[in-house]
Amino acid sequence: NRSGDIGIAVHYIGQGFNFSPVAIALVLVHQSRRVGRDEVGLDRLLLKRLEQPYTVRDAGGAAHADHDAVHAGRETLAGLRLQAGIPPPAVNPVTAAAPMEFTAPGKVILFGEHAVVYGYPAIAVPLSGLRARAWTEPTRDGAGLVIHARDLGQRLTLGGDPGHQFSVAAQAVLARTGAPEPNATVNLESAIPSAAGMGSSAATSTAVCRALAAHLGAEMSATDVSNIVFQAERVVHGTPSGIDNTVVAHEEPVWFTSGEPPRPFRSPDRCFLVLGDTGITASTGELVAGVRERRDAEPRLYDGYFAEIGARVSDAREALKTGELERVGKLMDANHKLLNNIGVGHPKLDELVAIARDAGALGAKLTGKGGGGNIVALAAGVDSQTAVTQALTEAGYTAYETAFGGAT
Repeated sequence: NRSGDIGIAVHYIGQGFNFSPVAIALVLVHQSRRVGRDEVGLDRLLLKRLEQPYTVRDAGGAAHADHDAVHAGRETLAGLRLQAGIPPPAVNPVTAAAPMEFTAPGKVILFGEHAVVYGYPAIAVPLSGLRARAWTEPTRDGAGLVIHARDLGQRLTLGGDPGHQFSVAAQAVLARTGAPEPNATVNLESAIPSAAGMGSSAATSTAVCRALAAHLGAEMSATDVSNIVFQAERVVHGTPSGIDNTVVAHEEPVWFTSGEPPRPFRSPDRCFLVLGDTGITASTGELVAGVRERRDAEPRLYDGYFAEIGARVSDAREALKTGELERVGKLMDANHKLLNNIGVGHPKLDELVAIARDAGALGAKLTGKGGGGNIVALAAGVDSQTAVTQALTEAGYTAYETAFGGAT
């Protein structure tokens, strides 16, 4: 009944804002006369939401729509209080602010995978449309730091999971900033396919680092984040090349050689890429270790392969600088053959490469660790990109489109 509505509304206002009974009555009477019973009930619900810290639930429109609804409710309540002559309530800055989201892109290697581990250059570009995101929420005292990998259904702690890549990254951030372990939860989600050579582990670790550093009030450069993520990547990959953490943390195309600072990479022409997913997952650590074992057994043969890959990378940079995209495509084809020679190919990768080429791609190759995962194809333009994507999807595979260079 009407008195019931008012009684519950008084409970929430009084509990959340500590208004005087006279002020509460003024708001309720004003609302009752102005908008009627149903709207008073709605306002009561908005008040209840207003007293709760806003939580990002997902990376899609639902979260943003919910935020807009709460924001609109706050404006409505503020207006009613103003008209009733009641000052605005005191705001707790910790719980009132919406948590800030920190994101990191995936990546794709155009040239040089595996050989980069042995000192040769590689070219990689970010996948800005596929991202990992992280945000923090305060928790009760004594809870410590929890990393909630929502996609995996895992809740990790520094004490219980010290060897996990996210724990390693978090510990490094704490050491870098000199901060004690906070009572907070770092929530993590990712749209980047895992174990597909698209930089998923580097992107998720980067997002965790940035969210935690921000929670601690610390500023960290892209180079700082990249170095920390590299240490976390060692947990996953054993001997990482360093290219994933570099391109993801800096979020720009890079020319990368292990042991040297990354150099931004630019192409005057827009380059349209299509990634095709075999749907096959493989362990990067096992593939990298396998290449190392074969190289140890036949060093002259494998060092020759790596040198040839390195030469293709250098040629590709020059071709991209001069806009010779057909030449770039041929170099991609040659790089794919060399990657097969070092034992990281797969029949499904060869199938996707053939589909892309038949659909008009200038060139195509496996990207990343190989053994499954993805191919990357270079298209001559938007129409060609669409045709390659359509051919791959009609064959039953998942395809992603991205581009770099030229006018952005």
